[in-house]
Amino acid sequence: MHYLLIVAYYLSILTFYLGALMYLLPIPLTGLKRWGPRLISDALFILALSISIGSIFSFADFLRTTLGGDWQHFLSFLKGLVIQNTFTLIVLSQAQYILSKFGLSKVLGIITQTISYSLYVLLMFYILALIIRSAYGVIASLGIALMAIPFRIARSAGAFLLALSIVFYIALPLYPGFVDLLLTGHAYSHQNSIIIYGRIINEDNTVLNSGFLTLELKDYTNENKIYLVPITNGVFYIFDLPKNISLNSKITIFYDVTGHLFYTNITNISLHQLCNTSTTSRYFWLCEISVLVRGVLYYDDGITLHVNPWPEKKYVIYNPHDNTIRVDVSCADCELYISFVNSRVPSAVCIDSQCKDIREFIRYCWQWYVLDGCTAIISISGNHTVLVKLNSASSEPILILSMISKLRSTTHISPLEFIARLIYVQLISAILYLALLLSITLGLARLLGGTSRFRVI
Repeated sequence: MHYLLIVAYYLSILTFYLGALMYLLPIPLTGLKRWGPRLISDALFILALSISIGSIFSFADFLRTTLGGDWQHFLSFLKGLVIQNTFTLIVLSQAQYILSKFGLSKVLGIITQTISYSLYVLLMFYILALIIRSAYGVIASLGIALMAIPFRIARSAGAFLLALSIVFYIALPLYPGFVDLLLTGHAYSHQNSIIIYGRIINEDNTVLNSGFLTLELKDYTNENKIYLVPITNGVFYIFDLPKNISLNSKITIFYDVTGHLFYTNITNISLHQLCNTSTTSRYFWLCEISVLVRGVLYYDDGITLHVNPWPEKKYVIYNPHDNTIRVDVSCADCELYISFVNSRVPSAVCIDSQCKDIREFIRYCWQWYVLDGCTAIISISGNHTVLVKLNSASSEPILILSMISKLRSTTHISPLEFIARLIYVQLISAILYLALLLSITLGLARLLGGTSRFRVI
């Protein structure tokens, strides 16, 4: 950046001397003489820009802050929209797979393609924002250097780059307010709009790739609100908490699988304490947390392996070819629990190569929403290898269908309204806002590049 400004500074000096030389030429050519005042005025203008570029961006910072723009929260806002789109695509893809069996997947296919397109637009918008945020000074300095080239060879291109850096640096962080203005007709003012996301790990820092989280939230009336959130590829997302949930609301998170609620490291903690309040914004709040689940060794597709107490040594491996789960456990005295829905009843359990029917170990049964299942308990003392042989049936489509009514409580809007909001806000508003900024940029570029009307002599 500084080197480009130095180049612009010396080019402006060169331009000034060239302009003075044009005045001193004894040749009475009007076309050549006209370049004298132009070059001198261009040199003084570029010199002023080179010296005052820091003051220009300080004023830009003041103007952006006054209008309510914040780069950190704007980037968080875009991240939240990308996460929301990705989550929606995952849910719609699962629903499309289920409905394809009934020949009803074409409508969802059109919606999925539209949301995919909006995701591409948002990603391009996010990349553009990162470029402007990190290199706006370099872009502006390059623009000034191009404008400083004598005889206005690259003046238009330089003026465009300078205008682009100024306009986009000021106006891009105002995008969240623009979105809310289009939707509601007034500026965004909710203080507790939060997206919470994170990973699920057990006590060995092993990622639990699937399952569900149950959230207990206490509103200002101290009344518990229950929400169910799915886990996909080890990550969960919580969108659009209700308006009666504030930063002081207490939250408790359970890992909810196969008829059991497992405690986590988040129990009766306020959102204010859970999320870093320095990242709050009147536009958006992106909160990343890590949920530690107690006692769970493994979960997938309706079967859970959990242990109490937590063993000294343990190793779990799933072999999809043999459809088996191998558990190597070393503990003085612990119990290994195998919880499964009825469609995933293990065919056998082998302890140190001695296989037995799973029914010999069943201790109790339960109902998990609309699914029934049981839990087998195996006592472990010392070093043992437990091999759980699974059948090939899968309950995942049943689990997804059974959770649809629960998942709707997380979004708090109807599916059609949710899809319309995605299409309108995340696709049309981004393109419209970029077109508006480009129009302003072109106008400012013409103003910066048209200094021929200014006369020094």
